Amino acid sequence: MKRQFLALALLLSFSLAVPAKYLGKAEYSLEVSSGGSGLLRLPENTSFQQVGGSFDHDSHGAYKQVQAGSSFVIPVSVDYSSVIIREDPALPLSTLLEYASSTKTIALTPEVNATAELVAGNASTEAETVSRIMSWVMSNVQTEPVPGSPDSHQVLETMKGQCREKTILFIALLRARGIPARYVSGLLYSNDQAFLHAWAEVYFPGSGWIPFDLSQEEAVQLDAGHVKLWHALDPADVPIVPAQEYTLSLVSHEEKQDCYHAILPESMHAERGRIILINVSVVNKCPGVMAVFRAISTSGIKPEASRIVKLLPDHFLSFNLKAAVSTLASNQEQVTVLPGDSTTRLNITGVKSSEGIRVEKVGTHSLENRVLISVEILNSYDKPRNASISFKTPERTISRSVEILPGQTESVQQEFEKSTSPYTVIIMVLNQDNFMHTTQITIPAKTEPEVEYSFMSVYVLIAAGILLALALVLLSPYIIKGKKPFGGDLF
Repeated sequence: MKRQFLALALLLSFSLAVPAKYLGKAEYSLEVSSGGSGLLRLPENTSFQQVGGSFDHDSHGAYKQVQAGSSFVIPVSVDYSSVIIREDPALPLSTLLEYASSTKTIALTPEVNATAELVAGNASTEAETVSRIMSWVMSNVQTEPVPGSPDSHQVLETMKGQCREKTILFIALLRARGIPARYVSGLLYSNDQAFLHAWAEVYFPGSGWIPFDLSQEEAVQLDAGHVKLWHALDPADVPIVPAQEYTLSLVSHEEKQDCYHAILPESMHAERGRIILINVSVVNKCPGVMAVFRAISTSGIKPEASRIVKLLPDHFLSFNLKAAVSTLASNQEQVTVLPGDSTTRLNITGVKSSEGIRVEKVGTHSLENRVLISVEILNSYDKPRNASISFKTPERTISRSVEILPGQTESVQQEFEKSTSPYTVIIMVLNQDNFMHTTQITIPAKTEPEVEYSFMSVYVLIAAGILLALALVLLSPYIIKGKKPFGGDLF
């Protein structure tokens, strides 16, 4: 975890070993202690979390003013399953704009803005935009520990991180599209252990703040392993009391049971390297909720297959879930749509194990004041395909299109001028089925030309320097004693 998290030592509890994803309802005993004085952040009452005791509140949640050596125990109940997603009144415009703004850690740089535009594409609703950005971050950010506390721009450059990094990049991309989102810090309880954890809350008009935990691949109705401590516009906004400790013990729990789930067709036809539409039917036995559905398989369904929908009470809904069929293990594949345990069998046709249009290589060649970017694209379909390539810079977008014959590779090249400071080019490749690949290249700043000297000019400069030094040596006695050179007889 990050340095500011390391200041919070979370101790292990010794109770029932239950994975977080199985926790539907949970009762905890939270022991809190502090080695320093200040505002100690505490869980607060929400529609999914009930806390014993009365505490002060500010814009970040509940807190208690403590002195060094303070300790106390709080009962906490968590239940996301019974949440009615309509808890908040409409936020004022000033608040909405604030939570869609750039901050120190969640910085809306030109590269972040350009990436958000490319990933969101032609999404027509807020839910569709959130779904695309959520899927893109889960698919592209590798789960690895990173040093320091990078901001959103640095996470976009490395595409690596854990819960904190995935959360701040997710929030930054949402804010870049004008969608209010805030940072949440809390505890994640799983298998007798409690960890400091980060996730996001996204504001949906008429529905309130909706939680999204990308590192746990959960949204809306999180498991009851999540205990929220505070939220903020930026994680750097909330100071941490030195040496504070949280010990979370599970007292009792109920297993998670979804009151809505996906119903899928028994089987369907699919072709390798193509986009498929999976028909999903949902019967909702919950109150009105926002729901996220994702298609997964052992090897073949891209994680881009997700969709956010709004479910009304006692409502039946049918929709299509778009998925990309890539390299599949066999000619038959089982696909599951979560939440739920229904599966559909895909009967795969086509002899090639391919991803259709895919980027084989992205290379750069640096010239004097320019950089040549080359993108090699392979068509492994059995028919000619069209591909479009977009090069997005902070100032402009250059779009190119090319037709690629079956089994052939085409190279698309584009030159970019170096500037006085480095900038990023975001590259997006789409085929006619809207299968997307994104990457980015940094164009370095141009260097000032070096001044070249001939050997003769160097010798002249050295000789002039020697003569000047000799003259100063000869004249220094006269200058020091106030005498005129050569005795003054000449004038």
